[in-house]
Amino acid sequence: MSSMPLSTQGEMSVLLSGLMAAQQSFDVASAQVSTGQIAGTPADPYSNTYRVVADQTSIGTMQSNVNAAGTAQTNQALMATALTSVSGEISNVLSSATQFAQNSGSAQAQSGLQSAAWQALQNITSTLNATSNGQDQLFSGGRTSTPSFTLPATLSEFQTSWNSTTPFPASGVDPLYNGDPLPVNVGFSDGSTTPATLSGGSGGIDAVIRSLAQIAQGDATAASLGQATTSLSVAQSALSSEQTGLSQQQAALAGRVSLWNAQMGTVQSDYDSLTQANPAKSAVDMMAAEQQYDAIIDVIKTNNDMTSTLLNAIQ
Repeated sequence: MSSMPLSTQGEMSVLLSGLMAAQQSFDVASAQVSTGQIAGTPADPYSNTYRVVADQTSIGTMQSNVNAAGTAQTNQALMATALTSVSGEISNVLSSATQFAQNSGSAQAQSGLQSAAWQALQNITSTLNATSNGQDQLFSGGRTSTPSFTLPATLSEFQTSWNSTTPFPASGVDPLYNGDPLPVNVGFSDGSTTPATLSGGSGGIDAVIRSLAQIAQGDATAASLGQATTSLSVAQSALSSEQTGLSQQQAALAGRVSLWNAQMGTVQSDYDSLTQANPAKSAVDMMAAEQQYDAIIDVIKTNNDMTSTLLNAIQ
């Protein structure tokens, strides 16, 4: 290589600046090859810092929404299964009520109807005392650590407590329910909510429990059983509406989760484009920086003693 005289301090400064720039470019490219991450100067690690931070925030928010939705989806699936079971129990009791009516209210048919109602109460309250993750009650509203319902051990004990003298209440506080009348909702970043628990003390569930209790209570008559059976049919319709509402909420939540996941994928791609280095390009950049560095060194080495002295000082 031919010698290039360094006639001025300015020329020397230009070479040294180029040398340091080549060294920095080499270090950046080398780091990117090693880590796979885009590197830069300490003051500005990314060329689009604002976008990187915005992407990180968006991804974190949407991931939080998806995580919260996952808990709600698990609970809602369990609650839907439980309500389907409850609906089946109601159908069994209404079938016994039909037999009771067909047998003109015979004592045997009445006993069968009341026994069916009591069995349904036991099965339903056991189902509604279900938990999520083995801990939280699903039908106790906000009292997630309290079993939703408590029944006496036997039909005889139940009828001793509830009979013609002390009829089971048709409204007000349900003496069998231990939970909160309000459900627990899961909230999302946009301010919307979805239920994570339901209340067994209101709506269709409450109406079902009261109707069954009124059928099972002591000192029942054909008239009282007929009235309670009618109430149970009405309660079944109310419960069906709640099942439909829960199904709609499940579908809406599933759609939102799909949307959040899709949006996260888009934002993640943008984040990766800003922070993930291209290994092949980084390797080429590293070689180019090394060649530039060596070329400047060659120029400096062919010049005067002062240049050589300065070179020794920076190496």
